Amino acid sequence: MEGDRTCPRCGQLIQPGERDCPRCMAERDRQPYQPRTVLALSLAGVAVFSVVTAFTAKLYHAKERSLGQQWYAGGEQELKAGHAEDAVTDFRTALNYARDSETFQLRLAQALLAANHVDEAVLIC
Repeated sequence: MEGDRTCPRCGQLIQPGERDCPRCMAERDRQPYQPRTVLALSLAGVAVFSVVTAFTAKLYHAKERSLGQQWYAGGEQELKAGHAEDAVTDFRTALNYARDSETFQLRLAQALLAANHVDEAVLIC
């Protein structure tokens, strides 16, 4: 028939007076998310998780520094009290939390010397 139109997507006949293919329109209406919506939601999720991860990492590193300082302070107290072996343990633990701290390394070496562990103290320095 003249004037009959078929859907270029699915090939179904489009009735006169219909603007779009009813079959394709029904399929589109069943799809809850369009690709752009899924992409936008995915990007928003990645952004949220990135912020949460950064915040968690910041808290972790702050706690790590705090623990290093606490163990260092304990080592200082032990060294002042004349308990060099206990100070060595505390300074080693402090270095586990702040591996690059030259101050912690120096105080560990001094505690090792005070505890008569000269060979170990030389290795640290």
